[in-house]
Order: sequence, then C-alpha cells, then structure tokens
Amino acid sequence: MDDFQEKQLKMMKRQQLCMIVTACSALCTFLIIAVVAMTLMPKFNNLYDTLIVTSENLEVVSNELREAKIGDTLQSLDDLIAGASTDLANASSDLTGAMERINSIDIDTLNTSIQSLHDVVTPMAEFFGRFR
Repeated sequence: MDDFQEKQLKMMKRQQLCMIVTACSALCTFLIIAVVAMTLMPKFNNLYDTLIVTSENLEVVSNELREAKIGDTLQSLDDLIAGASTDLANASSDLTGAMERINSIDIDTLNTSIQSLHDVVTPMAEFFGRFR
C-alpha cells in the first residue's frame, strides 16, 4: 500500500502544480486585461465625447439647413439667372444694333465735313482772337 500512497501523493503534487500554473495563468490574463482596459478606457472616453459633440453639431447643422429653405433659395437663383440671360440677350442685340449704326457711318464724308467746318471756323477764330 505504500506504493499506492506514493503514487497517489505524486499525483496530488502534480495536480497541485497544475492548479498553481492555472491560477497563475488566470491571474496573468486578468492583469493583462486590466492593464489593456485601463490604457484604452481614456481613449474610449475621448472617442465617446467626440461622438457626442459631433452628434450635437450635426443636429445643429441639420436644423440650420432645414430653416434655410434651400428650395426657395435655389428657385430665386434660377429666376436671377434666367433674368440675367434675358438681360444679356437684350444687351447683345442692342450692342449689335449700335455696331451696325456705327458701321453705317460714312467716315470719308464725315472727315470731309469736319475739314470744311475747320476751314470755316479757323478764319472766324483768328478774327475774334484779335480783340483779346
């Protein structure tokens, strides 16, 4: 029976050693998880705070866009652009008409008329210039 008790004692020591190794492994795992959690928790808190602020800002922007009445503003811009194109077309046709009138002027006859006027006015200017 001594042999049986020795084997039993040897098995109990192995079992105790396995339990100690298991307990140490569990303790190390717990410590690693605790350190990781303590390291990451502030980052998660900052991330959470940032998400809250972003959510609030998004809500404010959404409300402002809702109040902005973008449809009416775009319709007003469309009307403005349509009016500007009409005005541009009218100005273009007026400019074309003015250019046609300028091109229809006989420059040679105009120059001849100006020279004749100069010839008539120059003697009168000399005559009246004597009385100064």
